[in-house]
Amino acid sequence: VVFFFQAEDGIRDLVRSRGLGDVYKRQGYMLMGLAIGTPAGISAIMFYLAIYLVMNLGAFFGIQKIAEQIGSEEIEDFKGLGPKVPIIGGFIVALMISLVGLPPTSGFVAKFFLFSSVIQAGSSWLWLAVVGVINSVISLYYYVCLLYTSPSPRDRTRSRMPSSA
Repeated sequence: VVFFFQAEDGIRDLVRSRGLGDVYKRQGYMLMGLAIGTPAGISAIMFYLAIYLVMNLGAFFGIQKIAEQIGSEEIEDFKGLGPKVPIIGGFIVALMISLVGLPPTSGFVAKFFLFSSVIQAGSSWLWLAVVGVINSVISLYYYVCLLYTSPSPRDRTRSRMPSSA
């Protein structure tokens, strides 16, 4: 799984690469429900899979729309876009928050359902739920890094300077 990116990578490459790591993590979450082998675990897997599918497709759709509007897929061109594309940007932020699993999003409900089915399977599975929660906290850092792309002071200065034409 690739966690380091070169500056010339496009935003979709970044999201795809992070998404690949995310797929492995999501499979791990779903395997938690399978490992306990209960009907509640299987139900939690199906619910989690449906929610995850909608969140991921929505995030890719939003990024595609922004790339079409700005005419670029370069990461640098996505910096400071919040005020320029507030609706799509807000949509993507909401989906990213849901992917992390923060309350009150559907991603939180899906993870809660999955983790609670693991806990209900018995105290011998408690460690697995704890590992899942720790993994969710770690993923929060990666999503925040992806979302936080503000313009550098040099970029702000450059945008205020009149163009010489």
